[in-house]
Amino acid sequence: MIARKKSTLILIIVIGVILVAAAVISLYFTTDLLKTTEQLFYKFMGKNMAIMQVVEDEDLEGISGKKKVVPYEKQTDITVQDMNDDQSMVNKFKIVANTKVDEDMKKQASDIILKYNDLNLFDVSYKKQDKLHALTSSEIVSAYIAVKNENLKDLAKKIDEDIDINNVPNAITKTNYSSIINISDDDKELIYDTYGEIIKNNIGKDSFSKEKKVEIQIDGVNYLTTAYKLTLNNAESTNLVITLLETLKQDSVTLNLIVSKMKLVFEDESINVEYVNEKIQQAINKLRDIDMQNEKITLTVYTYKGELMRTALEIGSSSTLYELENKITGTVQRINLYSRMPEESVKYIFTKEKTINETIFRLNVNYLEGAQISISNITTGKVDSENIVREFLVEYLEGDTDYQISSKESTTFRSDLVVPELENEQYLIVNDCSSSEITQLTELLSAKIIEVFGEKMNLLGLVQ
Repeated sequence: MIARKKSTLILIIVIGVILVAAAVISLYFTTDLLKTTEQLFYKFMGKNMAIMQVVEDEDLEGISGKKKVVPYEKQTDITVQDMNDDQSMVNKFKIVANTKVDEDMKKQASDIILKYNDLNLFDVSYKKQDKLHALTSSEIVSAYIAVKNENLKDLAKKIDEDIDINNVPNAITKTNYSSIINISDDDKELIYDTYGEIIKNNIGKDSFSKEKKVEIQIDGVNYLTTAYKLTLNNAESTNLVITLLETLKQDSVTLNLIVSKMKLVFEDESINVEYVNEKIQQAINKLRDIDMQNEKITLTVYTYKGELMRTALEIGSSSTLYELENKITGTVQRINLYSRMPEESVKYIFTKEKTINETIFRLNVNYLEGAQISISNITTGKVDSENIVREFLVEYLEGDTDYQISSKESTTFRSDLVVPELENEQYLIVNDCSSSEITQLTELLSAKIIEVFGEKMNLLGLVQ
């Protein structure tokens, strides 16, 4: 299946992140006297794990948890703007939506309108009730068309008998990202003990070095840093990773942990230890075939006044592949990530700012060839607030092109909120239809949609 085809590379990444991160954290927390170059390298390398936790936020997690138990209503406005042309037609469109949700009772009702200036151009209504998801539009159909989120493979076969159902999930589930990321303390301890020891035993002390008074520049400010380096040649780095992977093949606890995470990522219950072991062996075989022309791999941490400022990964004498920088100024934390590859170089700038009542995330992606993408998310309100406002903005800039997509969402928590139910409406469940009935329904809906679309184009003067 498609997910399987992608899984080899992703699996290698997952394994690498889990094993290396866990081992580094282990060495960071279990070193008693941080005096040697080796110990100081591990100490500051371990701080990268804390840097990457910047995306976590207790207030936002609390709001998300509150939504699971308290009904809420939200108003949403979505616009697209051509920033270089005030008269652009795209600037006149707007989507407005009213949504009522009771997550505890698995109910939702949304009314969505596409507007052109003050004209209501098109409407859609959506209702969710347990496993039923239903849509209707007053100009297209008089009843709701519903799909039950179960036995989707059977439904796919009714729609297209030639479809490969291996590419179709039996049900669509919402990914729980915290379940993917979180690892129990017992599992962490086992990983720390196992893979931390392998790294310590396979990297000699002469692989570490220290250099004082190394000048670096971050956001226009110069820092005189102390650099701690780990340098491995091709054979050393390859043998280390192979040793880690060979150990993993015999580590049933960590293997089962990886299997559980992959099932969540790929939504595929058929993934098992045998499959993962096969992919690990493929990775080992590829590593043994890699020819890096004996180039060295250098991992450097730059520190200033006891704080980690930059982490750099280099292959060869002059090729810096990645740099990660961390800077905290007052209530703002800024992370810069540089990716320098032969075919493309990109700079990612991530900032997080906390105020009394706001949480602000911003991400800027700058391609050195010219294109820029900016994303910002501002949440106003805390878990005990009755009203939460979220403003989301995406901007794409390249040459003369400058587009902005903005969304403003105002959420009000109401314990007395009543969510309109689907059972009070007329609806047709597509899963219960035969193949011929689905074909007929699709043809009727397609014809009506084309008719209405033509009427709207005439209304806007877009066709003669």
